[in-house]
Amino acid sequence: MQPYRIAAALGLSLLLAACSTTPTRPAHWAAPEVLVAPSSFTGVHGLAVDTQGRLLAGSVVGTNMWVVDRNSGEAKVFIAAPEGQADDIAIGPKGELAWTSYLQGIVRYRENDSAPIRVLAKDLPGINSLDFDRKTGQLYASQVFLGDAMWEIDVAGVKPPRLIAKDMGGFNGFEVGPDSMLYGPLWFKGSVAKMDPATGALTVINAEFKTAAAANLDGKGNLWVVDTQTGELSRVELATGRKHVVKQLSSALDNLAIAPDGTIYVSNMADNAVQAFNPTTGALRTLTSGKLAVPAGLKLDGNSL
Repeated sequence: MQPYRIAAALGLSLLLAACSTTPTRPAHWAAPEVLVAPSSFTGVHGLAVDTQGRLLAGSVVGTNMWVVDRNSGEAKVFIAAPEGQADDIAIGPKGELAWTSYLQGIVRYRENDSAPIRVLAKDLPGINSLDFDRKTGQLYASQVFLGDAMWEIDVAGVKPPRLIAKDMGGFNGFEVGPDSMLYGPLWFKGSVAKMDPATGALTVINAEFKTAAAANLDGKGNLWVVDTQTGELSRVELATGRKHVVKQLSSALDNLAIAPDGTIYVSNMADNAVQAFNPTTGALRTLTSGKLAVPAGLKLDGNSL
């Protein structure tokens, strides 16, 4: 018999012997104790309020899209994994739903809740933010981190994506304005800008941010911006470019959505939080949150975990 066969036979014998022994039981058993309460998400990113008034939340690592109750904060899976993976979510002029599956490099779309999910574009690593032009129905999407480009996506899924611009500096959570311009942050340049989707030309509106992550229009001449590094929620006047820090939040902010009633919903990817801010009263309410974003390992050090 070859030496390796002898070793294998010996190992199998020891394993069988170990399995045949009666396992020892600890002297006392105790019920499991929750050390850190679970949260609804495994990282929460893009937010959108759809035409039915539902607050939708995307998760990349969690690979699900969720619907969050705007009163109670209860979260339920809206579109399950793997199709539900969403870094950003956009609502079309007829209530259509589109979202970016960041790690899969896919833009997905469906016309309504009962319609099948369709893949509009693929092979776009780092596909990040997207939005519809509500006047024309055109759909735009950007690559960030794993790429740096802006694309026009064919909603029919027939034509390949049209490259609008590249090497912009991370045009992250953006929105299409009523003037059909794209308004969003440049993650790597500490600024917010508008882009002409016809030419890709960029115009900087304000450059006083650390790491602007997302921007939304309120329909009143203001661009609301979250800064992931500072945790600030700011309002930028489009006419003057003047920046006003309105609310100090925690760092690691990722996205925001403005509901028809003016409520601003903000996501924080570090503590799985979704918060509601009333810009009229200044009141802030946490709908849901957690202590850990994506726990992946544990280590004991004395009395510390």
